[in-house]
Amino acid sequence: MNRVATTAINQSSSQVARETKVRRKLVKERSRLKRATVRNPNARIIVNRGDLPVIKLGIRMLGRRPNSILKAGQHRYQ
Repeated sequence: MNRVATTAINQSSSQVARETKVRRKLVKERSRLKRATVRNPNARIIVNRGDLPVIKLGIRMLGRRPNSILKAGQHRYQ
């Protein structure tokens, strides 16, 4: 049960990262797994769906690239 839930987290994180063009690690660390036990045989995946802080996207390379832009999905930050 826990292994299936972990696989679901990994696959969905990869898919979301591909669609939004954000690093997979950023997407994956916003989800948590409440593991299944013998008493409670349900694994629960908890996802933080709040806004992603722009600072987490990285820094702009102003020195090397004068027109550097941060991109996340359909949003652009200058």
